[in-house]
This record gives sequence, structure tokens and C-alpha cells, in this order.
Amino acid sequence: MDSRITLLAAAVCTSCGLFSPSTGDLRNDPHGHLVWAARTGDVEAIRRLAADGIDLDASGSTPRVFVFPDIDHIRWTALQHAVQKHQIDAVQVLLEWGADPDATQAGTINTPLFIAAYDKDPTMARLLIDAGADVNLTLKALTSDGPGGPLWHFVERTMERVSGSQSRSEALQCLASHPGARVAKRRAQNEGCGRQIPEEDSSRKSSL
Repeated sequence: MDSRITLLAAAVCTSCGLFSPSTGDLRNDPHGHLVWAARTGDVEAIRRLAADGIDLDASGSTPRVFVFPDIDHIRWTALQHAVQKHQIDAVQVLLEWGADPDATQAGTINTPLFIAAYDKDPTMARLLIDAGADVNLTLKALTSDGPGGPLWHFVERTMERVSGSQSRSEALQCLASHPGARVAKRRAQNEGCGRQIPEEDSSRKSSL
């Protein structure tokens, strides 16, 4: 019961803005501001900070107010945050200003592409690959020890088999088979790239 109350309180606080950074927070912490801008899709703020020379790949500890409720992601890069929040425009701007598509905290394996591969929409992963993200590096992470390694991949793969959609590894391999392609979102989906949920049975469709 206590955990449910905590989660409900967190949801309410998030919606009312209690855990949003203040103007002073944003002004006094450029890295926190960058992370917040990446998470919220504020591309103009990203451009201003990038033009001022901020390290786009920094993965230092970010104050919780900028990442709440994802407090376990305080050492993620701005690009990781943008990918996880599916902020496509923010990802594009970060990459245009030179963000490393493979940057992550030292010793971790959850690259931006690793995060994007969990999305059933392949658009984000395509952006990263077009920017030079190393598919093999991320595939290798799936066999490494630690979070996202063999045990987690086994659990994830089992869950995907139950739901009938692709595993993260399969989605990455599919994307890697079309290198450097700025293909349309629909074509990528038709080719099966991305963690797709099977469409309704064709016989059922024809009877409608």
C-alpha cells in the first residue's frame, strides 16, 4: 500500500510541476538544463547551450529535479534522455550539433541505440544509425554481463516471444541489414524493423 501511495504522489507531483526545475535551476546548471531540454524536446534551448560550448556527451550526476521521476537515469547523457522520451526533434538537434551517438556513462552498455531498439517505431534508431551509431557495439552489449546483458536479454526475449513482437536484438539486426538508409518510416515498418506487434489476422480483416 505504501508503495502505491508513493507512486500516486509522484504522478501527481509530476503533473502539477512540483518536481520541475525552476528558472533559477535552469540558469545555474547548464548540464541540468541540457538534460531537461532533451527530455522535454526544447530544441531552442539545446541549440543555445550547444552554441555556448556545453559538453553534449557529459554523463555526470544530474540533480534529480531535472530527471524526476527517472531518478535512476541521473548519469545518462542528454541524447539518452531524448531517445528514452522519444523526442525525435531533440535527438536530431543533438546529433546535428555533434553529440556522439554511442556516448554513455563509462562502464555501462545502454547506448542511445540500445534504448531506441526497444521502441516499436524504428525512426529513432534510424536517426542514430544515420549519424554513425555502431550497431555491432550495441549488439555486443546484449551479450555482456550487467544490466541488459544475458540474463535480462533472456527475460526480455521470453516476453517478446509471448507477445509475438521482435526482441531488441532482432530489431537491431534488421536495422543493421539496411546500412545508412534514410528510409521512410513506413518502409522500415513494412520490412519488420522495430519491435512490432503483429497486425490483426488477415482473414479477420477480409471478413470485416
